[in-house]
Amino acid sequence: MMIGDGIVMQNASCRYEIDADGKSRAFVDLATKKDYCEAGQPFMVVGRAKQTWTSTKVARSGNIVSVSFGDSGVQVKAKLESRPSYLTLTVEQVAGGEIDWLQLLNLKLKITDSVGTLLNAGWNNDFAVCALACNDRTDSFGADGAQAHLCAKSYKAFGFEGAKVAVVGVPRGKLMETIEQVEVDQGLPHAILNGVWIRKAPERFASYLMVHNLGEHNVDKVIEVAKGGFGCVEFYPWRSTPSYQLNPSLFPNGMAGLKKVADKIHAAGLQVGLHVMQGMVGWGPKDDPYITPKADPRLLQDRHASLAVPLDEKAIEVVVKETTLDWPETGDLYVEGEIIRYSRRTEAGFAECQRGLHGTTISAHAAGARVGHLVNCFPNWGNTVYCPDVNSTMIDEICDRLATVFNETSADMSYFDGGEELIRQPPYWRNQGRFALGLAQRLKKPIILEGNALYTHLAWHVISRGSPHFDPIYFGRRDYTLRFKGQHPADHAKNLLGGDVGWFNPHVHSPVVDAVTPDEVLLLCLKALGHKSPISFSMDMSNPWANQRMPEMLETIRACDELKRRDYFTDAACAELTKPFAEHTLEQTSDGTWNLRPMQFGPARTVDAERGERSEWKCGNPYHEQRPWVRMRARTRLAPYGAKENLILADPQDGTPLKVVGSASPQLAPSFAASAEKTPEGDSCFVYGAENKGNTSSGWCQVSRSLPQPLDLRSHRRLGLWIRSEGKGGILNVQLAGKDARMDHYIDLDFVGWRYFVLDPPEDSRVWGYQWPYSWTDLMYTSWFIYSATKEVNLFYNALPPNSTTACLIGRIEALHEEPLLLRNPSLEVAARKVIFPVSLKPDEYLEWDWSGRCRHFEPNGGLLGEVQPQGTWQLSAGENSVRFSCKGGDGFSSRAEVTLSVRGEPLPNSRRNSGAKAGQKAGIYPSFSTQSQVSLPMQLLPGSKGGVRLMQGVYERVDSLPSRSVAAFDGKANAWAVDNDRPVACPVFVILSRGIASSTPTVDYDDPDALLLEDFSDLSSYEMSERNQYEKYVVGEGKQLTKDGPVRAGVSQTFASTTEGARSGKTCAVYAATNEGGLGGWCGKGRRFEKPIDLSQHKAVAFWLHGDARGETLRFQFRDTKGRHAHWLVPIDFTGWRLQVCRLADARDFDWKQTEYLLVYFNDLPVGPTCTMKFDDVKAFPKIVSSVPLHNPSISINGKRVTIPVTLDADASLLIDNLKRASLWLTGKQQGKTLQLQGEPLRLEPGANRIEVTCENRQNAPRDVSVRVVRL
Repeated sequence: MMIGDGIVMQNASCRYEIDADGKSRAFVDLATKKDYCEAGQPFMVVGRAKQTWTSTKVARSGNIVSVSFGDSGVQVKAKLESRPSYLTLTVEQVAGGEIDWLQLLNLKLKITDSVGTLLNAGWNNDFAVCALACNDRTDSFGADGAQAHLCAKSYKAFGFEGAKVAVVGVPRGKLMETIEQVEVDQGLPHAILNGVWIRKAPERFASYLMVHNLGEHNVDKVIEVAKGGFGCVEFYPWRSTPSYQLNPSLFPNGMAGLKKVADKIHAAGLQVGLHVMQGMVGWGPKDDPYITPKADPRLLQDRHASLAVPLDEKAIEVVVKETTLDWPETGDLYVEGEIIRYSRRTEAGFAECQRGLHGTTISAHAAGARVGHLVNCFPNWGNTVYCPDVNSTMIDEICDRLATVFNETSADMSYFDGGEELIRQPPYWRNQGRFALGLAQRLKKPIILEGNALYTHLAWHVISRGSPHFDPIYFGRRDYTLRFKGQHPADHAKNLLGGDVGWFNPHVHSPVVDAVTPDEVLLLCLKALGHKSPISFSMDMSNPWANQRMPEMLETIRACDELKRRDYFTDAACAELTKPFAEHTLEQTSDGTWNLRPMQFGPARTVDAERGERSEWKCGNPYHEQRPWVRMRARTRLAPYGAKENLILADPQDGTPLKVVGSASPQLAPSFAASAEKTPEGDSCFVYGAENKGNTSSGWCQVSRSLPQPLDLRSHRRLGLWIRSEGKGGILNVQLAGKDARMDHYIDLDFVGWRYFVLDPPEDSRVWGYQWPYSWTDLMYTSWFIYSATKEVNLFYNALPPNSTTACLIGRIEALHEEPLLLRNPSLEVAARKVIFPVSLKPDEYLEWDWSGRCRHFEPNGGLLGEVQPQGTWQLSAGENSVRFSCKGGDGFSSRAEVTLSVRGEPLPNSRRNSGAKAGQKAGIYPSFSTQSQVSLPMQLLPGSKGGVRLMQGVYERVDSLPSRSVAAFDGKANAWAVDNDRPVACPVFVILSRGIASSTPTVDYDDPDALLLEDFSDLSSYEMSERNQYEKYVVGEGKQLTKDGPVRAGVSQTFASTTEGARSGKTCAVYAATNEGGLGGWCGKGRRFEKPIDLSQHKAVAFWLHGDARGETLRFQFRDTKGRHAHWLVPIDFTGWRLQVCRLADARDFDWKQTEYLLVYFNDLPVGPTCTMKFDDVKAFPKIVSSVPLHNPSISINGKRVTIPVTLDADASLLIDNLKRASLWLTGKQQGKTLQLQGEPLRLEPGANRIEVTCENRQNAPRDVSVRVVRL
């Protein structure tokens, strides 16, 4: 309607007024009569090139409004419509002049409480507004993250006419239902799941387990893990992208196998989630059909030229007619289906070319042929990933393929990773969500969707959750959760999206970081509980229990998801959980009631009993007097400064090895020079100066030294140096750097004079307070290999005071040698009250003294070594406390530890919602959260990570440093061995006798005369790389490098030699050794090509003798046929001694056993540091598999004291002998059989050497798959 000299649009909840001069006048909440409009803003705006014109006149005729734009001559006609709960504006005509874009909505409002620019919405407690694009001609966006500024644009490139926006102004509580109404009315995507709009569906809250290497072979194991705490299993079934072919090693039965896996997951009551990479071309293997043998012409190319001269098959220089000045220095070219990589750009073209990249067909190309530059959308860390051209039909093809798989599996959820391939193709608002929208249109049922780069206003309608905050990080995890992961859902809530408090990974121990502990997962889960968000948790199913505290973590996830589903805690309590940097603990009383308590966790403090300034510290307690929760982690002993074992990183006696690199500002000038001054120890020093001419605190400046060669600092991780400061303020950052990896150490320059610093530990939280010339990912995501290959030493200043000069004298910088000595009898003292922990801890082992009073001793990856009885009592008083650390001293022991003290407050009042549960819901009982000290729980055997069993006591895995022993024969040699007990007293033990799993460990008659000998390892020359033996091409893996000894991952070295010493069968065996000086996941491979392909089609199994070292690596044993297909078996090396390894040939699907061409062996999962060694002897092929032989009446003796167990132990079974003379039989799948009371004395290990022997009644015909593990209590 027209009112006076303006236009009014009104419905039941709001009124929008526009003055006749084309400016917005009012936007009124009719319920409160409050006008939210920031008056005087133009109603519409048009633009051409760099010129813009605002609306200057509006006139209305019926439901059509005409808008003029000053002297531009442009006239816009738009249709206005008032619906009961929203308004619409549709462009009918644009005339009178050429424009590039039209802003059809420009509504700035005085709403700041919550603003979501993606959804283009804002609200306060009373009123909510939103502007929704009604089609893909309309770009709707919020122009200001601090204030609701509703905007909508249309563009000449996509047509003005028909652009349409719906404007919503409703009471806050009606926003969601109004958006739903707009979706229905305007034909926007509107997903209904089980009869409910997907934005209200409870399925959105299910936490999901992100599983690597899930396949047909292990889905049952995955389900068992997932049911421990998750509602969804999300996995990556693909071999390559974007054809999305299934990975045949995981799904040998193709789609039928994947569908069967999905059916099993659904039958277990879990959602099926599929992880996709959107349109990324070549994520993973580069032999996808879109790349090779002939690359698809629809791959995105951002530059083009034409061949100036013909290009034959052998040419390595490409000459073009056009200039190449604006082409990248290096890159990949597309020429008629062949991909050519050039290493150098020239004036005439491209030189030093690699032809036929990624296996594309090398062919001749005529002069004039079109040459395109392929866009690499993911060059991070040396990757190459191509893009589909969004203006081609490739997008639809990919969506069709994905929809087929999603529909066949009835998938429930997806994480859309990637998206960088679309970011490279503007406009973002129209292209970024193309795959999300394209897939949604093709699905038979909607999915819960979240991801990486898919969030646009248009795609919002098919997206359920916001993305998690980056990948699992290695370093600084707790602080990262508090700063980012735990706060991220609140950001997504501004756009009415659910959150995802993830990704998270139960990282294991490494030289860079300690293994994840359950308190980290509780922090994550309580943040998710407060935000009513799921968590996403990443796990590799090749070793799911590598972090041995995983059962506790699963219990935490399960408990918090149950509380979330039950809506157990009040909104006020949840708001406390979500406060920035707030930490809480969770407890369950004996009647099943749950409480939340505020908590102060740590911080962790590195202490040294031999250094007075580091043995005592202040600890604040903001709550009542209490015994704190304690974690004490042993650390290595550091050599003193100047010790000959230390490594020198920068020495003033070498002159000035550090050079000035630069600074963040021209007003900040660094300098570096030698100095005539001496350190307090009489050594030479540098002077590092900087002048800040700015009027504010400075940014960074840098000096650097490139080391002559990369240094291995895994035994020298902590730094020592002398510094003389003037006390003017700012920080000095002493940094170790490698390729994409850094480790920072900050020194506050708040002291005057000389001071010696041990930089221990590295910085993990203050990095966020400064700007640096490198990514935080170098510090916390790719830092895991920093100590294995340190290449640089950098010194940075930062935050220097304005208008000042700074000069520090710096002595020799040393990497201090670490000695792996025991920490013995550590103690803590407060106010003359002392508690002693009577235990010896190896480096990185730790104690946890929990709230219930139990004190447990864990190995670095969380295995429970035993319990400790603290001697003495102590309390932390309210307020500040002085805490002192001490331990048994001496040259043979470490004096260094990391101590974490945590205190908690009273339970949050009125935190539970009435009874704390919805009607009909029964609370689960979770022992880990009990307020009472648990009585000792019975032991049980559960399936292990790589086969075998775990000895479990409740949620704790009992472990020992004594390795498992494989018994290959009962001949008086293989079945007897010595064990050294390094404890000072006799130890009662548990003994586990395990048989192989029948389904995965077939049996053969090794002496079968019809067996075919494939390899006796007498001559290993056939394993050398040669023109004929090109096995190195078929050994693939991340970070592959080719050395003289064969293919390895960077940082790995290997040897492969023949020996007569200790051969198991015949005269010789092969010794395969590897050392991983790189990061986690080290691998290497060796292989040979047979003289001619061998026909094994009439054989049932291949067997060989394998000697293990129990260092935790994995053997990959593999054959390759003439068509390039592989058959492989993974064998965890968790045992010592020889054992017969049998591989059933039927396990390898789609392999041509008539044409077996190559034999290959790999090390996988190489631990960082120690050399791993395997031995191989006599590989044979067998025509038949024989029935498994039982083990009759086994017996075990320790130092002559024997216990016989009257039982028959079949395959799939294990026997647990405890310290109370009981033996229990356990079947695969954690089923307990009968329990027997044994005669004789309980088994135990005496201090020092002990002789162990295992025997049985059927020694001459005994199974060869028996393993023995001894666990001390």
